[in-house]
Amino acid sequence: DGAVDASSNGGKAGSILLDPRDITIVASGANNSSLSTTGILFAGPPTTANDASFSASAIQALNGDITLQANRDLSINTTLTLANQSAGEAVVFQAGRNLTVRSAVTTGGASLTFTASDASGIADTGANSAATATMTLLAPTTGGAVTYNNDGSGGIRLGTSIPNTGNSVTFANAVTVTANSVVEGSAVTFSSTVNGDTANTRSLTVNASGATTFTGAVGTATTGQLAALTTDEFGTTAINGGAIKATTQTFKDDVTIGNAAGTTLTGTTVAFEKTLNSASTTTRSITVNASGATTFGGVVGGVDVLSGLLTDT
Repeated sequence: DGAVDASSNGGKAGSILLDPRDITIVASGANNSSLSTTGILFAGPPTTANDASFSASAIQALNGDITLQANRDLSINTTLTLANQSAGEAVVFQAGRNLTVRSAVTTGGASLTFTASDASGIADTGANSAATATMTLLAPTTGGAVTYNNDGSGGIRLGTSIPNTGNSVTFANAVTVTANSVVEGSAVTFSSTVNGDTANTRSLTVNASGATTFTGAVGTATTGQLAALTTDEFGTTAINGGAIKATTQTFKDDVTIGNAAGTTLTGTTVAFEKTLNSASTTTRSITVNASGATTFGGVVGGVDVLSGLLTDT
């Protein structure tokens, strides 16, 4: 029936490990029989020569932590509702090359981790090598804490909204926004750069009840400028990169500036609806170049003073 007892003697207790060459999760898989009630999913060591497809229903029947490891590509092509995986458990998707989420993935509270270009996968070479492979997000992924990694240089392509309200969302590598997106979480972290795929076309809205963090520059790639960047009125936003380029920039929450070399915001309109401060007692500077209106709706430097504030330099 596809059910697996996670107390496996073929791996870490409480973990389900799948490790063929390519994995595809579909409505009707061809390899469900590889899942046994003993918890040993493959008869021997992981195979790197064969591909596998699994039905969503077979995966959903699993209990305990789940790790799906594809030595090459991993694609989720049908909705995956992992109600058995609850808070304190973990669901991990690892691809040695490309990882694509085409349909929604939801857990019962377990954390979700997605990794492309995983170092343990096949070391392919050429145009579609692991080093340049991409993670493509075309459908929402929600549950406990959600983390997206790309261990190569291909980055993360965000083409969907992520409604993970109540739990954190972390983009560990460079993000390219390929469709208008709303990212929601208790904390939302962009650990590297954020850009659009087409200049002045994509919008990004971040709704975080806690901290929103932009670690790298936003919209500064050649065709990367965003049409709009918006944060909600709850929590805080930390702008720690050196620059943001977006036609419309609206920060509805309290903002801090953390880049030691200063930060420049460029757009048509830029609005800070609440306070604006340095990130700490080490003073930071900000320059706002807006061809239209620049708005400061709250106290500036009232907690941690800025070393400089310039408009339209």
